[in-house]
Amino acid sequence: MPLIEKRTAPATSASWSHSAQFASAVAASADEGAGALSGSRRRTFALGLMIFLVALSVRALFFSAQAMHNPKVWSRSAPMWQDEMSNIATNLAEGRGYSSPFGPGTTPTAWVCPLIPLLWAFVIRGVGSATGHTALILCYIGTIPSAGCVVVYWLIARHLVRGSPALRRTELLVAAIFSVWPDALYRLDYPWYFAWQELGAALVVLLGMRWIDRPSLKRVVPLGIAGGILALINVTPMPIWAVILLLPLIANHARRKQILGYAAVGATLALLITLPWLVRNARVFHAFVPLRSNAGFQFWEGNNANGCIRETGSSEHPLSQPRQLARYRALGEIEYNRAGFREGFIYVRTHPLKTMGRIGERAYVMWLTDVMDAWSWDGSKYWNDGRAAMDRALASTVAAWGTVILVIWALLSGRLAALPYKQLFASIFFFLPFPYYFTLAEDDYSQILRSWLLLLAILAFSAGFRARRAGAEG
Repeated sequence: MPLIEKRTAPATSASWSHSAQFASAVAASADEGAGALSGSRRRTFALGLMIFLVALSVRALFFSAQAMHNPKVWSRSAPMWQDEMSNIATNLAEGRGYSSPFGPGTTPTAWVCPLIPLLWAFVIRGVGSATGHTALILCYIGTIPSAGCVVVYWLIARHLVRGSPALRRTELLVAAIFSVWPDALYRLDYPWYFAWQELGAALVVLLGMRWIDRPSLKRVVPLGIAGGILALINVTPMPIWAVILLLPLIANHARRKQILGYAAVGATLALLITLPWLVRNARVFHAFVPLRSNAGFQFWEGNNANGCIRETGSSEHPLSQPRQLARYRALGEIEYNRAGFREGFIYVRTHPLKTMGRIGERAYVMWLTDVMDAWSWDGSKYWNDGRAAMDRALASTVAAWGTVILVIWALLSGRLAALPYKQLFASIFFFLPFPYYFTLAEDDYSQILRSWLLLLAILAFSAGFRARRAGAEG
């Protein structure tokens, strides 16, 4: 025993010495890795901030040039936009609550989602009135989320091309092209919720990619929060968020129960964020309203004897048709939309061929724009409405046809064969335009679609995702 003790004691001491050295080496390596990661994040933040400031400057200068062409529209003596968002925001600012989308009043409404009217109301109250000058301020505020979109698309491109030799070239192209993309710049003079919706949707996609890569509680929490906020901006992209939340279940059979629990946490967070608005609607309408109430009206507006492809001055809308406004006031908002669903479905059943034709025409407008202005607001053509109208229309048309052609070419040439997150991208291109096939189509609605087409076109021709370079499937 003493002999054994004498022989084993030095060995044990040496073992502990080597273990200590190994632990020190691991700790030093970890410190170096953490330091490198921290430095990388600082560089990413600094570069992202620079891209944001450049994109913001471009947008502020571009809109300023636009505003200078017609200063009377933006003066304190000019009225603000006469639309649902503006009317609700004005009623909010003047203390009448979320009410009356078609003018001053106190009748409760959920015609649009609440977040953007609340922001506009805050600005109106700060300025003191709802005038053209207030609209000018709102347009400048709208340059912020528009510039933010550039940064998020840049981050998405970095995530998709990480580890590729084409990373530097691709991220530079994405940042540069999106910063000066005319289709986005020409949308700045009418903010609505469009830029905020695009920013929210892009952020959901970025967070979703990280959640798909490594499903965890840490990654589902920001995704759930982003989804809840996006729902309060506009509901149209929410099916994409739902698809993202469930996608990890497909590729992770062994962890399905655990991932389903994480997904439930994300869904609960989104629900909690939207819950105050849902409860408010249930209390004032004595009915369940899924975030916004006007789906029935929009369905009927596109599916009646005078149904529209794009909204025109003759469309059956309460803002342009007094008889529709009278009907809205007589029935109330909830019953007005229920009647819209009933009457719209009756028309669809009795006019299936007409309905299919209209769906095809709306799909054409959503993907390729109304090139010949066949469904203009007042029957006139954009090329007869001045340089600004022509430039705006051409920016959308060139963007639509150019990106669609490039993406089709990329698909046929195999440059997107190994694109990661195929299901995610498929959900984007399916769900973003889908509701508008059955209601009405506008260039403003489809601008977000063209942004995603542009991103895919840049990725395909700068980096390429051919099958021989197959990446991880999302």
